[in-house]
Amino acid sequence: GKQPGSNGYAYGEMVQIWNAANATRSNVLLQWWSPEALFQEFLGTSAEFTRVSLPPPSQECVEHRVSAVDRCSDDPEIRIGDPRGACHEAPQVLAKVVSTALR
Repeated sequence: GKQPGSNGYAYGEMVQIWNAANATRSNVLLQWWSPEALFQEFLGTSAEFTRVSLPPPSQECVEHRVSAVDRCSDDPEIRIGDPRGACHEAPQVLAKVVSTALR
């Protein structure tokens, strides 16, 4: 994707990807959340979202992740990468901005 910072996809692009995969009966793996309208739309259909649980991240896993460049490789083996690199994302610290100017 072309999203700054993450090289991911915008919400609208992810909806298009899901709809295209559904129309062509293709497999797709996207990170999603529930409750959410698209998740609800496909409940009970052959395109229903399936929860995937990954192991917690470890140093070994992070070191074996597929690089951003390799995720776009034409070779499926390279895109999939080393099984040791398959784990959940590490928690991200959120920052809250507070301003006294807001009333």
